[in-house]
Amino acid sequence: MKELIHTYGEHRNLQGIASLPEKLDSKRPAVLLLNAGVVHKVGPFDFNVSFARLLSADDYLVFRFDLNGMGDSAKIKDGSLHNESVMNDIKATLSFLQSQYGIDQFVVIGLCTGADHAHKIACEDSRVIGNVWLDGYGYTTWKFTFLRLLPVLLNPKRLAFAIINRIKNRKQLIKKARGVNAYVWELPEKEKYLNDMQLLDKRGFKCLYIYSGGVKKYYNYKNQFNDSFKGQAFLKNIDVEYYPQFDHTYTILKDRQQMMARVNKWLNTYFS
Repeated sequence: MKELIHTYGEHRNLQGIASLPEKLDSKRPAVLLLNAGVVHKVGPFDFNVSFARLLSADDYLVFRFDLNGMGDSAKIKDGSLHNESVMNDIKATLSFLQSQYGIDQFVVIGLCTGADHAHKIACEDSRVIGNVWLDGYGYTTWKFTFLRLLPVLLNPKRLAFAIINRIKNRKQLIKKARGVNAYVWELPEKEKYLNDMQLLDKRGFKCLYIYSGGVKKYYNYKNQFNDSFKGQAFLKNIDVEYYPQFDHTYTILKDRQQMMARVNKWLNTYFS
């Protein structure tokens, strides 16, 4: 495995690192690793670096890069909105890898904000054939609400505190992230997500959704995703894992290794 630094894009401002397998197979999709929030392309606790080296050792070309104005990519102001700028950067990256390495299919991996970007680029660009979400979208169910409220209902002091806190902070609790905030994603309306997935289902699009214990505020049991979309045809193309003992950024090495092994297994199941 070797790693090459690339500078590319219309303004030559984007910077990324390609982890190349010993034998490049252009029939295999390349893997893109996105920024998580404002974290530089190494990822939280360097896990993008570990990810890239693990997957390239298994014969995938892996590319980790920084979006416009993050990490090693210079900031270019072109007047576009943040989401439009992100999509343009990812499309430029796909096109660069396509021309540089002859690969025209891609799997995109993103944590948190990166998961949001991974979903959006899949809907906009048919070269993306698979996504791995790490703590991406989650839609609540009656069981989620029950599990979340049960400890509070069983403790009168906690219940009283929760009610008071809810009243005090009601404005903050209903406040939504807006497009002007570059690093906070807003959960799409369920109907919008359904429409997106019906489109992707027609393409045979594959997904692996992994949820950690770090997002218990909106995801708190293994089958929550499937329960949210019972009967939907696209479920056949989605694998879901829930690791309640893991934190959001996979601080503990053995947790990162287990998560990465699961992603590697999924890739080899569908794309090897």
